[in-house]
Amino acid sequence: MISKAIAFASADAEIDVEFDDSESYQSEAERLNEICTALGFLKEAFPKHSNGLDGAVSVLKAQMERMEARAAELAPPDDESYEDPSAEAGEMFNIRELFVDL
Repeated sequence: MISKAIAFASADAEIDVEFDDSESYQSEAERLNEICTALGFLKEAFPKHSNGLDGAVSVLKAQMERMEARAAELAPPDDESYEDPSAEAGEMFNIRELFVDL
């Protein structure tokens, strides 16, 4: 039973997936991380299989890192120079007008 879990996890990590967006790659990385966590629990419960479980975790983590790297490549850049699209060109804030009535 544990041997089958190791085989399934290892095979899952070797599947090449292609997504169109960063979020999908990040979701896949999170899923792989959850499998790693589950295999860690199995390792504690079945220390006899620790070598096989460690190998599967290693392969899964490598795939998870590839997914995270691809997610980072596809992520939209952080735009620190955000401009309000509702502001019209030429519409500027005039600080002097703010204090005209004082």
